[in-house]
Amino acid sequence: MEMGAYTDTISRLISYSASPDSSLFFLSAYLPKKGRNKDEVNKHVKSHIFSVFRNHQELKKYKDLRHAVVKAVQTQVDLLDTLRQGLAIFVKVNLDKLTGAGSEIPEEDVFVLALNRAPRKELRIGKTFDLDQLVWMNNVAATALVMSLQGKEAKLYCIDLGGIKPETKQQVPVEVKEEPEYLEQFSPIDFRGMYHGTGSEKVSRRREMEREQLLRDVKEAIKTKMVPSNYKFLIIYASSNFSELVPSLVNDPTIAPASTRVVVEEKTIEDETALKKDAREKVAQAQEEQKEQFLNRAREVPDRYVEGWQDVVREAREGSIGMLFVKPDLEMHGSVLDEEFPHLQKYPGSREVTDLAPWVVRRVVRTDGEVVVWRGPVARDLPDIAAFLRYRKES
Repeated sequence: MEMGAYTDTISRLISYSASPDSSLFFLSAYLPKKGRNKDEVNKHVKSHIFSVFRNHQELKKYKDLRHAVVKAVQTQVDLLDTLRQGLAIFVKVNLDKLTGAGSEIPEEDVFVLALNRAPRKELRIGKTFDLDQLVWMNNVAATALVMSLQGKEAKLYCIDLGGIKPETKQQVPVEVKEEPEYLEQFSPIDFRGMYHGTGSEKVSRRREMEREQLLRDVKEAIKTKMVPSNYKFLIIYASSNFSELVPSLVNDPTIAPASTRVVVEEKTIEDETALKKDAREKVAQAQEEQKEQFLNRAREVPDRYVEGWQDVVREAREGSIGMLFVKPDLEMHGSVLDEEFPHLQKYPGSREVTDLAPWVVRRVVRTDGEVVVWRGPVARDLPDIAAFLRYRKES
């Protein structure tokens, strides 16, 4: 299962905070919008950042620092087209490069992301970025091509459930153009009243040819990159007239590659808002089904499957996890050694943490593993944490 829209950002932030330099600190903040406009959000950003710096044992004496961080963050917030449902803010602070009043935080050390999903309020200053919520959101991120086939037209919608890029719609003009002779020959006739006879057969065949041409136009639109081609889900809504033709779309590897999950609904939804809402629900359902399939496949290889905190944390430290299965918002106490290696026990030089899951996730992502987050009622019957390993367990 490929990571979603946040993959590159997560990887960059992990590499950015990999240095053990004692002069480096990392601010991570997740702030829900809650209906506020940009000016109101900036005021809250200032209040929250001031508060977290004032309460930090090592940084509270640097009064100019919090002003510099607020200024740098607000500058990035002002550049956003929209705030969506909230913000994820990451700032690297290098004390060695701050010389007092007038110091500025370099632009490349500030990351501000507008999120399509409202985050849980959280602020922390540490020796690494806190990426847990970003990883959770990444796990439900997905790109989908939604296709609506009805009458003589097709509409294609590209939706991004990731939260970094805005959701977009692109209506591809693939409406069938009727030939002049067709209009001249058949336009005076009431098609609805024709049920038999040669004329009826001609009309039926003509309509079938129109639908076939429409699907060829749809394919051409997709293949010529009028819409993004890297979607993970293809959702097709089609009237019954298209039922025999839809397989030609589904079976075309250039339209639906093997890695694309296809959902076909023999119905049409004319209202655009209702269509996108239904499509999101279909994608979410398909994602959960896909996750369960991954877990079942992992369990079928018992010498590469581990379950429970003890085994999973150990394998995470070793960097041997290919796919991690975890529930969100777990609270497992543990410790982190060298700001990198998670442990269930306390060790000399390690730091105690009240929530070990983000550190396990961080270690898995950093060692190029994938993360599957369980959500919804189905999660009740699944383990809190499990993993599929890259190679067989040592006996």
